[in-house]
Amino acid sequence: MLHTACILADCSTAEFGWETAIWQAKVRYLRSQTQKLIVATTAGREALYERCGVDQFVVHNVPMVRDVWRPVMIYDHDAWRRHGDALRRVTHSTPGTRRITAGNTSVARFSAYIRYGEGTPKSNYVVLHARNRAATTAHARRHNWPKQKWDKLAAALLADGIPVVAIGTPEEALLPAGAEDARGIPLEDTIKLLAGAQLVAGPSSGPLHLASLCGTPHVVWTDRAYNASIGATNRVRYENLWNPLRTPCVVLDTPETTTTEAILAAIRKEYRIQRPLPRGERIDGQPATSG
Repeated sequence: MLHTACILADCSTAEFGWETAIWQAKVRYLRSQTQKLIVATTAGREALYERCGVDQFVVHNVPMVRDVWRPVMIYDHDAWRRHGDALRRVTHSTPGTRRITAGNTSVARFSAYIRYGEGTPKSNYVVLHARNRAATTAHARRHNWPKQKWDKLAAALLADGIPVVAIGTPEEALLPAGAEDARGIPLEDTIKLLAGAQLVAGPSSGPLHLASLCGTPHVVWTDRAYNASIGATNRVRYENLWNPLRTPCVVLDTPETTTTEAILAAIRKEYRIQRPLPRGERIDGQPATSG
């Protein structure tokens, strides 16, 4: 039964991770409740609403610092006002439009998740998200690594014979030395890349949540801090709350497990679980030695 003439689902201010893991699934469920669905989001994120039946997108490119679903700082207020004007015009053009915002998750009792990139053939590469995002808190800054650590990690994987691909945006992700650069590609292509990967690895970030919704196993490192906005630690979030497909996930959240060496060991172990080697073959493809 259709309850409203039009729903404007406004996720203009949310972090990519929140929009990926929570909001898009609420919107997909709400599609059955309305005759027309309009989605407001950041430009480039339209692919998150696959199979949502969106009738119209209203997008913006306003630079801002975000905290879950809230804006912390907006850098271009004129552009933000123009986006608000566009939303008001859309609302007034369809009488009876109901506008819902990303922080109001109670608008949908259920969520409708899909597996992104379903049917994409698997390959042997590992995807790294070398997060280098501007951070406003010490908790967020701990998720950024210096480039030399990423170079060391990528070099070790490449020495094992494992191809490495880097994703993210050039502004907020580093390119580890030797990795194939897939930063800045369209989101729909990133989804295919994640879905086809053997494994995805990186610090806590939106692309790791997207990997989960692609059904691709991932190794994520973080800390044990409690996030009041979400009501959980990152371990709980990655393993349960934001993992509806129950995708295999290794969470490293102690000082002992978040060293470069420990993370590399975890990636190697999970890679071998997901891609068993032929008998007698090493991870680098060379014959195993006896004795």
